[in-house]
Amino acid sequence: MGIVFIRTIILYIMLMIMLRIAGKRQIGELQSSELVVTILISDLAAIPMQDTSIPLLHGIIPIVTVICTEIIFSSLSLKSRFLRKAMYGTSCIVIKNGVIDQKMLKRLRMSLDDLLEELRLKDTDDFTKVDIAIVETNGTLSVFKNTQFTPPSAKDIAVTASANNISHTIISDGITCRKTLASTGHSLIWLKNMIKSHGAKNDKEIFYMAVNNADEVTVVMKNTPLRKDKAI
Repeated sequence: MGIVFIRTIILYIMLMIMLRIAGKRQIGELQSSELVVTILISDLAAIPMQDTSIPLLHGIIPIVTVICTEIIFSSLSLKSRFLRKAMYGTSCIVIKNGVIDQKMLKRLRMSLDDLLEELRLKDTDDFTKVDIAIVETNGTLSVFKNTQFTPPSAKDIAVTASANNISHTIISDGITCRKTLASTGHSLIWLKNMIKSHGAKNDKEIFYMAVNNADEVTVVMKNTPLRKDKAI
């Protein structure tokens, strides 16, 4: 039993390392070759986990081989348009000027209901309002509405819009993230003063503290309500 546990931990760590090397992708953004690799390595890892009679190395070598092969082919596809097209295919236009390409839908084996569902997910309830819709190589749908149905921007209506006030978490459940603090341009002395100004002795008494680009500080003390202030 202990051997199975150790083998599983080793394979888990090895898979995490290999997948980190392979790169980050969301499941919905995987290309066909990447999906094949994901399925393969899950099967290859399961065999040595379950069967202790198989040497662990016999499970690790195929996984490393599959990942390395994917990396090599991905690198080659960046240099070869033909190889990239052969591996990943090409994007397909399914709607143009508000007209659905029925032949392309049949070629993609995509039903009208599927297309309408994807459009609704893109906040589009009427395909006649779509200028162009493209099924990308990873299966996602890119939608570009007709300009007359596109909401105006702040520039179009001559309104000055403020910059995005992204909040940066400085303290989370009593733990200070010094790297984030430094990225906001504030020092530890500033943080200590801010903590004291909220009646806390140290960061251990603070559940959440964040500062945004406008220098507004949001503080949640442990077991107390939310409080917002301007940074000093």
